[in-house]
Order: sequence, then C-alpha cells, then structure tokens
Amino acid sequence: MTNAHSFPLFKLPKEEQIRVLRNTKSYTNIYLSFLSKRGKALIKSLQLKTDPIFLKIDSTLELIGFFSITFYFSAPDVSARMLSTPKNVKCLVLDDELEYYHYMNLNMELKDWIDHMLFIYNQHKLLFIGFHIGSERFDLEAIKNAMPSFEKIIIAGNLNLTSTNAIINKFPHTDGLCVDIKVFNGPQLNNRKRFMENFGILELTDFSDAFSDPMDLNSLLICNAKDLGIDNSALSEKEVNRFLKLWVKGANSRLEFIYIQFSQFQVSMEAIIKGFNCQNVNTAEQFTFKNQVYNKSESTRTLAMFDIYRHDGIKGTIVFRDVEGLIMDFLVYHK
Repeated sequence: MTNAHSFPLFKLPKEEQIRVLRNTKSYTNIYLSFLSKRGKALIKSLQLKTDPIFLKIDSTLELIGFFSITFYFSAPDVSARMLSTPKNVKCLVLDDELEYYHYMNLNMELKDWIDHMLFIYNQHKLLFIGFHIGSERFDLEAIKNAMPSFEKIIIAGNLNLTSTNAIINKFPHTDGLCVDIKVFNGPQLNNRKRFMENFGILELTDFSDAFSDPMDLNSLLICNAKDLGIDNSALSEKEVNRFLKLWVKGANSRLEFIYIQFSQFQVSMEAIIKGFNCQNVNTAEQFTFKNQVYNKSESTRTLAMFDIYRHDGIKGTIVFRDVEGLIMDFLVYHK
C-alpha cells in the first residue's frame, strides 16, 4: 500500500478532502479506510449511508453490505475452524452496476474486519448472523467471540436439528431469532419453553415440504416476544379470535407486532373479528409501522383494517393483507 503520509489526498485541506471523497467510488473509500487511522477516521466522517451489514456463514464467511467481503483460511482445516487470521480476503463492491474486486491480506482477524466496516459506515451492530449448510465447519465459540452486537440470528431450514440446537444454545440471550418451526416439533418439544423468553424478535419460518406447526393457542399465549412472525400457520380463525380477546383482557402485554401467514386457502376475516366492537379503519393515507407500509389500497394489498382496544386503553390495529393467501398483522401502539 501507499505510505499514508505521502498520499496526495492528505495534503489537501480537510474540507477539500471531504469534497473529493464524496465524488469518489465506494470501493476507493473502503481501500482508503485501511490505509491509516487517519484515512479510517476520514471515511467515517463522511457519514456515508449504506445497506445494513450482516454476516453469512456457510462453507465460507461473507460480510455483506453494498459490498461482499469473503474470508479464506489456510490449511489445515483446524485453522479455519478456529477462525485464525484469514490467509486472504476478497473484497467485491458493486458501483454504478460495475463490479470491482480486490484481494487483500492485512493480517486482520475476522473481528477486526467486522468492527472496521461497522465503524466506517457508522453502524453499531450487524443486522443479523445467518447460519447455512457448511457453517458446521466453524467453531461456534470462535464465532461467538468474534461477533459484535447483532439484531438477530437466522438459521436456515436445511441445517439439521443437531446443528440448529447447538447454535441456539450457544447464543441463548440473542434478542432476535429466525428459525424453522421444525425445531419446536417432535423430540424438540422441550424447545417450546423458548417461547417464554424475552425475545425482541421471534420469526418461525417453514422451509420443509411436510407441514408442521407448533404454534397453537397455548403456545401463542405463553410467547413473550415483542415481535412475532409465523409462516404457514395452521392457527384457526377461532384460535386467533380467542387470542385477540385475551389480549384485550391483558394477555401478552409485551407484544408490539404479530404477523401470521395462514396455511389454509379459505380464512374468514369476519370469524377472526367476531364479537369485537371494532372500528373499521377506512383510510387511504399511507402509514408505516415497524418498516411495513400500510394503507387500504390495491398497491399494498391491504384488504381491511380494524382498531380494537385493550382494557387499559392501548390500541391495537388488525390488518388483513392478501399476499398469495391471507396474512394478518396485529399492530400494538404502546403509550
């Protein structure tokens, strides 16, 4: 690399440095940030906007934002398993629909790379860590030690139950978890106690061909997550109606948002809101709740919205959407 002190940019006034960098390709800014502490601080000061950064783990490790940084480890395999210093790192950046890539060997560990990229793009944590087939080759304790803060863990549905449970047990205090619902079925029923944990986000997905759904009414009532998402749910209209009525009486007091994608082809909205003194929300005005856009129009596929109120005056909005089948969102407006 160029000696930082002789780099022409650093000889310019600070305001001129910033002007030049704001008109520079993104990949150049990344490389400059590795040049020196001064370059790193300068790039951070630009307050650049970028996509949230996350880590994907399969047979390799890949740090992803608007860039892709892939880490390669030297043989033997134990070197990779324990996440020793990468032998080589490939940095790929998409700029103006063109791909630029460069191989770097900076004698930095995985944790250093993650901390560096979060720092220069003014992000305080990873969006998520994604575990996929092949991630078994890496030591979970080594991964845990290398991680900064993150919003949630996503575990691919094609990972076996042994690997899935090992990941969940290694990160017992994660604020967010996205996992296949099979984890809570059959011999894994003891995992249902996790419904009672104080998750910020719990997303139950369904990657399997064989249908299975652990989320019955009782499981729903003991769930303590703030945000709950259930794909391909077999919950009946009667169960959802009962859940909402119990919410009105004070159940699930932490709940802020719930998303239910029904597996049945025919689901009655009327049956779900039966017995409620609902206020029909007839508004064409667009609003956003937890990054989801809502309004009663064809463009957002929102069919109907109804307001209900908890016994203490807290408002909840029931939203029905049609996205390849009926979806119900329940939005809770805590004071």
